[in-house]
Amino acid sequence: MQNQVLLQAANGNHKAQKQLYLQHANRLMLVCRRYVSNNTDAESIVNSGFYKIFNHLKNFKNEHENSFDAWSKQIIINEALRFLETNKQNLFTSEIPDTDTDNRHADSDLVYEDYLNLLAKLPQGFRTVFSLFAIDGYNHKEIAEQLNITEST
Repeated sequence: MQNQVLLQAANGNHKAQKQLYLQHANRLMLVCRRYVSNNTDAESIVNSGFYKIFNHLKNFKNEHENSFDAWSKQIIINEALRFLETNKQNLFTSEIPDTDTDNRHADSDLVYEDYLNLLAKLPQGFRTVFSLFAIDGYNHKEIAEQLNITEST
């Protein structure tokens, strides 16, 4: 079923493209929100990501069951990084804010939205690096290359 929808969407079938969008937009929005805290910016990034997805779908090789998920996620991450590069002069101009931490409550009860809210409190550069490393599995060298910074930053 998924392969048929992908093939139809790759051939420009708007109904299939809409179905793909509806199936994957929420998941990709959550990925995007790790990089930008503003919902409007995240929606814009996801929409531009889907534009790229639909334009490059003919080149996509659906080799595994989750290939589309991984491929589309990578496109959204790249779009988010491009957005940050375009809209921020320097991601690392802020210091990490001092906060009064209260560790009496375990974080195991946090839901994904709580994690997003906590991530949003970090300065943009730190949030981006944290998301790339801890959540998306990039290594330090890959992060440095993606953000055009030194590995030691």
